[in-house]
Amino acid sequence: MRSRAAGFVFALLLVPTVVALVPLVLARAAMAQPRVPVTNPLALLAVQQAQLTASGGAAGDEFGYAVALAGDTALVGARGGDVGGNVDQGSAYVFVRSDTGWSQQAQLTASGGAAGDEFGYAVALAGDTALVGAPLDDAGPIVDQGSAYVFVRSDTGWSQQAQLAGSVDATGDKFGYAVALAGDTALVGAPLDDAGAASQGSASVFTRSGAAWSQQAQVTARGGTTGDAFGYAVALDRDTALVGAPGDNVDGKAERGSVSVFARSRSIWSQQAQLTASGGAADDWFGWSVALAGGTALVGAPYCGGGPFVGQGSASVFLRSGSIWSQQAQLTASGATARAEFGYRVALAGDTALAGAPGVDIGAKARQGAAYVLTLPTMLGTPTCPRSIRPGKPFSVHGALKPHFTAGARTVRVKAYRCVSRKWRLYRSYAAVNADSGSASKYTAKIKLARKGKYRFKACVAATAQRTAAASGFSRTLKVK
Repeated sequence: MRSRAAGFVFALLLVPTVVALVPLVLARAAMAQPRVPVTNPLALLAVQQAQLTASGGAAGDEFGYAVALAGDTALVGARGGDVGGNVDQGSAYVFVRSDTGWSQQAQLTASGGAAGDEFGYAVALAGDTALVGAPLDDAGPIVDQGSAYVFVRSDTGWSQQAQLAGSVDATGDKFGYAVALAGDTALVGAPLDDAGAASQGSASVFTRSGAAWSQQAQVTARGGTTGDAFGYAVALDRDTALVGAPGDNVDGKAERGSVSVFARSRSIWSQQAQLTASGGAADDWFGWSVALAGGTALVGAPYCGGGPFVGQGSASVFLRSGSIWSQQAQLTASGATARAEFGYRVALAGDTALAGAPGVDIGAKARQGAAYVLTLPTMLGTPTCPRSIRPGKPFSVHGALKPHFTAGARTVRVKAYRCVSRKWRLYRSYAAVNADSGSASKYTAKIKLARKGKYRFKACVAATAQRTAAASGFSRTLKVK
């Protein structure tokens, strides 16, 4: 095993019955930036359910360098694992959860893998399909071009279904450095691809038909240039993709970083937006990590922060309305100090975010690291209702929910107000149903009003132990006549 400068922290979180495996890779110190972070989110205590280790693991395997989770299946990369006599070929391990705990189901290795491939550098998981990046894989004489491997699970176990590679063979592209998977679509980053300029970077989209995979598109950032490292981080949710370019120079600020949003229409991918952090500065490395859940994006900038907060790091929340993305919040770790590197890794599910801060000091233990569970603020769209209705006739009142909810995770109530003596008085409250349509979430309440008069509606969410209350504006006036 060759020595490596980077270490990692392996955090195991239980929220409340879902285990999230989070690799927090330690990195270099950051340069000073002239900005003070804002917004201190809530950090929750994690409960360890299990510690996973590889059967037959050895020194230098770096088991846990990359992780993914889907239901009761976990995928863990060990980029430094030796396979046979091949040093650092790498492997990935599949674990499954049962009533008695977690157990190893399989060890995945690349067919035709070779020494130094670092298979397991990046992993993704969706149902019974696994995607594993090997960014240092040599394609014949082409050194470190990189590749990504698809594995599928059947009743007889796991088997390799495909090996994915970039459309143009080139040395040092590092294809497979970052991977994402959603259903039958895979997204693979190649941050050192000379796509128009040296190390500008690219990302490739592949789709599956039956058991066959084919490249659907190669995307690059509009206006990309040398050293952007586009493809350093990727995320995928249905027909939307995020691609980080942490080395992008924005407004003359070196390595401020950016993230490109791409949307698919039929089989065509087009750039929908380019995200940058409000008040971003040089050396922030915004786009170092990305996560996506429907119309909500979370982007890490682990080296931002100036003065006494140099390298504290942050994560920015963006929400989509139609095709427009806007920044809603900038999150930082409560109590974190300089060089905490908050946002080095991020994950997102509904209105819950997870951010790693590998540089956080815990007591006297320097850089022990921590992971923060963050609750994103709920925003309720103004209810939509008819202009008029007959007494006793059922109708629906609905509105937008942001960020996305897991159906039923929080109860939205729609309150009906009736105009009495020129004053709006609470008439009745109705429970709404939450639904996720992929690109947006919404609430819908079924209502029936027997009394004639004028009504308006307002949506509300009650506070919980981890979440604040929220309310929408009033709807237009409905006349029951």
